[in-house]
Amino acid sequence: MRRDPVVIAMIGATALLTAWFLLGPADAATQVRVFWTLLPLSDYLLGYFARRVTRLDLPADTRRFWRAASHVSLIFIVGDASQTVVAWLHPGPAAAVPNAFQAATLMAGIAWMVWIMLTHPGRITTRQARIRFWLDAASVLVGAGVLVWLLLLPGGAGRPKTALVALLLGTVIILVAAFAAVKLILSGNAPLSVWAAAPMLLAGVVQGAVGALVGREGTDLRVLLAAQMLSSVLLIVGPRLQELSGPPAPASERVAKPYSLLPYTTLAGLFAALPFVLRDGVGPDAWLLLGGLFTATVLAVTRQQMTFAENAALMRELRHRATHDGLTALANRAHFDTTLAALTDHSAVLLVDLNDFKLINDTHGHHAGDTVLTAVATRLARVTPPTGLAARLGGDEFAVLLPGADADEAAAVAARFLTLLQTPIPVEGHSLRIRASVGLADGPPGNPDALLRRADSEMYRLKRGASAVALPKSRALGRPAALDFSDIYPVGR
Repeated sequence: MRRDPVVIAMIGATALLTAWFLLGPADAATQVRVFWTLLPLSDYLLGYFARRVTRLDLPADTRRFWRAASHVSLIFIVGDASQTVVAWLHPGPAAAVPNAFQAATLMAGIAWMVWIMLTHPGRITTRQARIRFWLDAASVLVGAGVLVWLLLLPGGAGRPKTALVALLLGTVIILVAAFAAVKLILSGNAPLSVWAAAPMLLAGVVQGAVGALVGREGTDLRVLLAAQMLSSVLLIVGPRLQELSGPPAPASERVAKPYSLLPYTTLAGLFAALPFVLRDGVGPDAWLLLGGLFTATVLAVTRQQMTFAENAALMRELRHRATHDGLTALANRAHFDTTLAALTDHSAVLLVDLNDFKLINDTHGHHAGDTVLTAVATRLARVTPPTGLAARLGGDEFAVLLPGADADEAAAVAARFLTLLQTPIPVEGHSLRIRASVGLADGPPGNPDALLRRADSEMYRLKRGASAVALPKSRALGRPAALDFSDIYPVGR
C-alpha cells in the first residue's frame, strides 16, 4: 500500500495533540474544551471517509456496511456536540465524562453497527461451517467477557456515577470490538480489509481501556484525553485505508482459512491472567476466571474435534477420488493394478470393451456417451461379487477382478453381465442396446501383467469373432450362446 499524505497528516496531528495533552502547559478546563471541540470534527471525518468508500465499485452488502458507518458518524456528531456545549459552559475535569445524552447517542450508534454486522452475509452456508463459527464465536466472547469483567468492573461500586457510566460504555465497546472481530473475520466475507479493520478494532480496545481508567484513583486526566483522541483518529484511519486498498476481494475469490487463531488468542489471554488473579487467593474473580477458562477450553477442544473428524472425512474422500473413476464411481486403473498385484490366490480377470462406442459419441454427443458409460458401470457393479472389484480402466474399457475364482466362475459373472446389457439404455429419448466383448483369463498370483495380456488378447479375438465371452480353451465347458455384438443401434424412441 502506497504512502498516503492524508494518513501521514493524521498521524502527525495525533502525535502533536498527544504531546500537547500529556506535556502541554494548559490547565484541565482548557484541555477538556479543546478535546470536545475536536471530537465532532473527528466524527465528521469518519463519516466523510466512509462515504468515499461507498463510491468504490463494491458489492451491495459491503456498500451497506460503509453507508451505515457514515450515518452512524452523524449520530456521534450530535452526541459529541452536546458534550462540547457542556465543556464550554461548565469547564473542568468533570466535563470530560460524557453526559447522558451523549452516552445515549453513542449507544444508539453502536447498536446500529451491531445490527449491520449481525445481518451482514457471510460464506457460512453449510451446517458444519455454522457450528464451527458459533463454537469459535462463543469461545472468543466468553473469554472477552471474563477479561472485561476482570479488567473493568472490580472496584466499580466505589466510583462516581459518571465514572460508572463511562465504565459501562467502555465495557460495551470492548465487547462490540470482540464481536466485530468474530463476525467479520470468521464469517469469511468481511466488508473491509485487514488493514482497515486493524485500526478500527484497536480504537475500540483503546476506548474500552479509557472507560476502565475513568474514576480510578490516581488516573491522570491528560492520559485519558490523549487516549480518547488516539481512539478517534484510529477510527478515521480505518475507512481511509479501506479507500486506498480498494474494494475487498469478492467472497468467491477469497481463500478460506481452515482455522482461526482468535479462539486460541482468547485462551492465551485467560491463561496469562491466571497469575495475577490467583495472586490474592481463590476468590470470586478467580472462580470466574477458572470457569471462563474451562468453558472456553471445552469450546476450543470441541471445535478441534470437529476439525479432526472433518479432516478424517476429507482424507477418506481424497483416497476415494484417488482410487475411483470420477464418472462411474468404479475403481480406477491405478487401484485395479494395485489390487491385482497384491493378490496371493488363484484369481480371474474379466476385460470388457464396448463395441463401436465411438458411434454413440459421434451420433448423440459425448454427454450421451457418459450416460452409457455410467449405465454400463452400474450393471457391471451389480454382477460383481462382494469379494470382487469392478473398475473402469479408461475410455470404454472396463475390468472385473475376481480373487479366488476360476474361469468357470468368471464366465458365469460375464454371462450375467451380458444378460443385463441386453436391456436397452435410455439416452435422451432413444433406447440404445449396447454391445460388448468380454475377455477372460485366470491364473495363479505373481504375474499380473501376463494375466491382463491374456484377457486382453481373448477380448480382442472375441471382438473379431463376435462371440459373447471368451474362455481359456483348457477350461472351457462350452461357450455361452454367441450374440451378434457387431453394432450399437437404437431400438426405439
